Amino acid sequence: MKKIILLLALLCGSATLAQNPNDCTDAILICGNSSLGVNPSGVGFDEFSLPGNEVPPCYAFNNQTIWFKIVIEEAGTFGFDLIPDVPLADFDFAVYGPDVTCTTLGTAIRCSSTNPAAAGVSGNTGMNATETDVIEGPGPDGNGYLRWLNVMAGQEYYIIVDRAVGSGGFQFNPRGSATLPSGPTANDLPDIVRCDTDGTPDGLTLIDLDGMIPTVEDGQTDVEVSFHLTLNDANLGIGDLTSPYMTISNPQTIYYRIEGTDTGCSDTNSFEVFLDNTLALNDIGPVFICSDEDSLLYDLNDLQADIIGSPAAYDFSFYLTQEDADTESSPIPSTITLTTTAQTIYVRVSDSVDPDCFGTTFFEISLRPSPVLNEPIADYTYCDDDNDGFGNVRLGLHDFDILGDLSVANYTVNYYETIDDRAARENKLPSVYRNLSSPQRIYVEVIENVSGCSTYTDFLLYVRPTPDDIFLETPQTYCLNAGQPLELTVTPGYSYYNWNNGQEGPGLNTIFVDSPGIYIVTVTNEFGCDAIGKANVLISNEATIESVEVDCFNAPNNTVTINATGEGEYVYYLDDPLSTQDSNVFASVSAGIHTVCVEDLNGCGVVCREIAVLEYPRFFTPNGDGYNDTWRIIGMERFPGAQVYIFDRYGKIIHHINDSNTGWNGLYKGRPLPSSDYWFKVIIDGKPEVKGHFSMVRR
Repeated sequence: MKKIILLLALLCGSATLAQNPNDCTDAILICGNSSLGVNPSGVGFDEFSLPGNEVPPCYAFNNQTIWFKIVIEEAGTFGFDLIPDVPLADFDFAVYGPDVTCTTLGTAIRCSSTNPAAAGVSGNTGMNATETDVIEGPGPDGNGYLRWLNVMAGQEYYIIVDRAVGSGGFQFNPRGSATLPSGPTANDLPDIVRCDTDGTPDGLTLIDLDGMIPTVEDGQTDVEVSFHLTLNDANLGIGDLTSPYMTISNPQTIYYRIEGTDTGCSDTNSFEVFLDNTLALNDIGPVFICSDEDSLLYDLNDLQADIIGSPAAYDFSFYLTQEDADTESSPIPSTITLTTTAQTIYVRVSDSVDPDCFGTTFFEISLRPSPVLNEPIADYTYCDDDNDGFGNVRLGLHDFDILGDLSVANYTVNYYETIDDRAARENKLPSVYRNLSSPQRIYVEVIENVSGCSTYTDFLLYVRPTPDDIFLETPQTYCLNAGQPLELTVTPGYSYYNWNNGQEGPGLNTIFVDSPGIYIVTVTNEFGCDAIGKANVLISNEATIESVEVDCFNAPNNTVTINATGEGEYVYYLDDPLSTQDSNVFASVSAGIHTVCVEDLNGCGVVCREIAVLEYPRFFTPNGDGYNDTWRIIGMERFPGAQVYIFDRYGKIIHHINDSNTGWNGLYKGRPLPSSDYWFKVIIDGKPEVKGHFSMVRR
């Protein structure tokens, strides 16, 4: 028995048909499960003779035509592949819509009439996502495909297909993301194989078609089922057979159709009827009877329904050889003793009315013990990340604990919430299961795949809290100049601590490190649930001031440059620790003694140095009023041993200063010198000479 695709063999001018897909008004509705096989034959009414319908621009469509109707349920894209049964058969198509009728089709929005042989392409045609053209042909123009449609919910379209050249039908397969109406499914019916036992040996038999309808529907609602002599009748929904039905040939194919009364979508299928004097029996071996006993009495008649359907209509006998079964010699009792060693049993099944209609088969039968599990079964602890008492538990991870030495490839483990569900094999728990309570008892069935024999066990499922208050500050800095390691600490009180540097122990919530890196600790509580803390340890150091460059005697543009090195990240300040800056250069520095400092931003310390910014007054007024009465080098006290020489305009040394605490009061050998400009020279060991001039003003 096989699934039937829609195959139409339409007769030209067949006025007796209930519908004719050659006509637009009888267009075949394409549904979401459609994959149609169609063989156009002839033409119907000429729709393009109507004033509201325009002949497609690429072809006349007047040979072997068929119409399709498309109804969009959910928006998206719509296209299709039309694949000829004969490779180079030339099929053309046109699309009309949206929201048109068979009398107001208007202008085609897609039209394809490429000749495959002339264009050097296959006979496949249709609409897809990669093409950009909307019309092609005739002859060698195009490649058979056009751009597909962007469609909206509720829109309707019509497609006309014509076989211009060649023979045979085609497959029509919808494509795209749009949703089409969902059609019903014509569920499989088994082939009927029976003996001709109605008293007339004519190879014909009476069939209860109505009794098959529930199997075809299989719970589907708003459907109608009908039976037909031909596939054409089934496709078109005509020529219904009545039940009971007397077959007309042997063998005979019966076609059936299921149609949705709300959508108009349909599906077809078929089954075969065979009449013979040889019964077709099922192959049921090997047969395993589940028991933990060494031997067991078993009635072979318990297998009747497995050997043939409707066993009440047949007689059964059992034998030890095929010859005995064929000749009905030396039958054995139906009740035999089974052991774990397989026995071969031959069975003869005869029609109760016509004993000459029979069949034979054989099977092996033996005892099979229940699976032996890994006892005791460990309770299953699942760690709850959000600590709400519930979790999505992966029960399948417990299979290995339950099976022990048994191979997971040979056994199936099923889990249940209740013992009644397990006994009925109902409501199996999914592989990912959310618990109802903690603890919760889970009931288990283990089935051997080959024999179907099973055994039971159970365990407690615990959903346990996970450590959730771990705190490990990050990042942290280890100061190379600290002289002691850095302490890393997490929450105390957990059962075990395991650090990634190799240190571990039940109370080891604190470790000491002296190198940079990522430090990870796994914390385990009393339930065995883990949580991870992580800290990034960086290194830093206090700065080393290599030098301080002071640009003096340049007021108001004196500058100080600090040259520092080290592993840290530094800021700089001059005198005031609250006024740090990123730059190591200070501008417009006042004259005098200053403290310059380099501070590590990671807290590894501050390094400072005292400097002098030398400057001199550009004038002084030695008039005894207590203001500017002497001239001196500002900051000279920072350089003991420095020498200052003062000259008059003629280059004569008139004063020498070698005491950083004194200056020149404007006297030469005890006598006041007049107001004038004077020159000076500063000599400091290891530094270039500095020269300049100033004014003495007497008031």
